[in-house]
Amino acid sequence: MTQILFQQLLIMFAMLALGAWMKKRGMMADQTFKDLGVFLLFVISPIVVFRGYLVPQTDLNTTRLLVSFVASFACLLLIIGVATLIYRKDGLSIFASIFTNSGFMGIPLVIALFSQEAIFVLSPFLSWLFVIQWTLGIVVITKDIRSMSLIKVITNPVIVATILGVLVYFLHIPIPAVLDEFLSRIGAMLMPVAMIVLGSSFANLSIKRTLLDMRVWMMVVVRLFILPLFVLGALTFIAKEYSLVAYTLLVAMSAPIGANVAILAQQYDRDTQLAASQIMMTTLFSIISMPLMVAIANILWRSL
Repeated sequence: MTQILFQQLLIMFAMLALGAWMKKRGMMADQTFKDLGVFLLFVISPIVVFRGYLVPQTDLNTTRLLVSFVASFACLLLIIGVATLIYRKDGLSIFASIFTNSGFMGIPLVIALFSQEAIFVLSPFLSWLFVIQWTLGIVVITKDIRSMSLIKVITNPVIVATILGVLVYFLHIPIPAVLDEFLSRIGAMLMPVAMIVLGSSFANLSIKRTLLDMRVWMMVVVRLFILPLFVLGALTFIAKEYSLVAYTLLVAMSAPIGANVAILAQQYDRDTQLAASQIMMTTLFSIISMPLMVAIANILWRSL
């Protein structure tokens, strides 16, 4: 499993490098990268999440879904608590610590490791992540409860896709083979489009400033090593009976910082350069940290 994860990360990093190179060479306009980002957020990602629910309704799948729903929320509360203790009143760093790139990196990784079925158990975590982002997350950044956006929670494409997916799953709504094939083809675009767009955002960063900023290195340690170890410990309670849920959530919660952190930092006049640098460095070092976390889990959980 660790070897497969490492290989998939190498492929992702090649795509990141391609995106950065294309941006440097001016092969695509900035607007093109932005348009691809919109396509990614509002079309590809929701389709991937929705298609994750197209699995047979069995007692095991239903139990996995419920376990993931509870375990995801519990682990997110744990991460929020630890991040708050570490960063105190630094709202942007707390936000960055919590919100991983579990959609754009987590989804293709768990598919590669565990098949399409893993999206089914990952979906509750993605839903909780978006809910907390537009409620508690925004309040943490702005320090103003009035900035909380319930509308953005309800209308978020991933939340809508989750609701539709749950309905299809529990109501046994049949999906025509042609439609399923269409959704599959669009969903397959997730990893290349996500990595190329993310890589383009790294092209103009100051490497020197990034390497000399201790706040960046602290975030690498906290986001990639400290918080995943807490999550790993918490998931040990379900790893014996629900290993697919445990491994899927561990991979998702070990992912680097999500690109939306830089977007929100810009929107709310926070340090955008710092956020982008932290995203880049946590993404680069995740090639070490993510296989390490899975390897530790393999050692601990196999003895249960």
